[in-house]
Amino acid sequence: MHTVTVRNTSTVGGKFYTAATDHFLFRIGKQDNPVIFPRTANYTLGLLHMENGRFYISQKAAGADLFRYSTNWGSSWSAWQTYHGGNVTIDRQFWSGTKRQAWKAEHIIMQYWSEPAGSSDHIQHAGFGLPSDSPVSRQFPHLFLHGPFNLYRYDAGVKNEMKLLKDGKGKIDFMAEWPTKFYFNVWGINRDGKPDSTFVYGDINKDGVLDRMPPSSLAESIVNVTATPPKGYLSYRIILDDGTYNYRMILAGSTPVQIAIFALLFAVPVLTGFFAVWSFMAGFYQVKTNMKGIALKRSILPIAFAKSMFYNRLSNSNVAATDEKRAVEMGVDSSELTTAGQTPPKRPSVLIATLEYDIEDWGIKIKIGGLGVMAQLMGKNLGHQDLIWIVPCVGGVDYPVDTPAESIKVTILDQAYVIAVQ
Repeated sequence: MHTVTVRNTSTVGGKFYTAATDHFLFRIGKQDNPVIFPRTANYTLGLLHMENGRFYISQKAAGADLFRYSTNWGSSWSAWQTYHGGNVTIDRQFWSGTKRQAWKAEHIIMQYWSEPAGSSDHIQHAGFGLPSDSPVSRQFPHLFLHGPFNLYRYDAGVKNEMKLLKDGKGKIDFMAEWPTKFYFNVWGINRDGKPDSTFVYGDINKDGVLDRMPPSSLAESIVNVTATPPKGYLSYRIILDDGTYNYRMILAGSTPVQIAIFALLFAVPVLTGFFAVWSFMAGFYQVKTNMKGIALKRSILPIAFAKSMFYNRLSNSNVAATDEKRAVEMGVDSSELTTAGQTPPKRPSVLIATLEYDIEDWGIKIKIGGLGVMAQLMGKNLGHQDLIWIVPCVGGVDYPVDTPAESIKVTILDQAYVIAVQ
């Protein structure tokens, strides 16, 4: 950089007088020099390097007098050092944050002070070991949107993180109840569960460029959205250029598509439910008609009389068949069998052991779930069978006393129990 001084002089009475002195600063340097081109040289890929496990920087800010750096995105800074150019070894600074606040790869921020320019607003970012899907240039580790739409980030279920694209721009689809407001927060929620207040950006003068206010400022650093998306749109797509801090909001979302999605979400579960029931009944729950059996022959006799004769013949034939079978087993003629010698049919016996039961004779009903209903139905509808119940006694219920039997000893988890039986 070169400083040129121009003095305006005049002659009065043969004497020279200096009226004013102007200073012009000419900046001459390479395209990646942040002191010469502070707007375009704010990010470079050839600044940060690593050798033998140590990081070093290749200085590119000729014309600077002092510099300092930060390896944790401005959370802390090194001491100011004299600028000499060349390679300088750096030390990684301590950083503690949540898992969501972490970032990928290494990043460094360089700040330079120039005495001729009278400014320290010369910032240069650089990265090392960036994944292939990372942005080419980035000046924020991440950006979160906080506002009433997500209770200023206390509602963690609402998506609020901007997606950093490869061209260095951030993008997020924003939908809320209009009108609304929000602000950009670099770190989001800290370990104490409260929103970070150190790097908060808003648009104070509504010029489309983000502004950062100190935490002690009384002015609210927010972005006001007063215009409701016009008919046919649902939301805004916010696009931020982190190199220039310019942001713009374009219309996004389709109302007809959203209505169609809601209609499908209502109709599809109902239709699929009906289809599931129908497929189950068709495949596993069919009621089939038994096509085999004895077909009744048509007769001119009345139907009731014909049925009576049919069942009498069927009963006689069954009895005859049974008599012939018993005669063969006994080795006698079937005519020798008498009605008195025939054995009446035996009633089937069913043994039931349940914790739930319904015994009407005792007036006791123990019902917990569906098994108690089944026990109640069996007791009422199986009167033609001999039901043998094993009844576990429940505390607080009076049971009738019968003939005591030998007790049963049961060991459960090395603990012996004696069960009374009657």
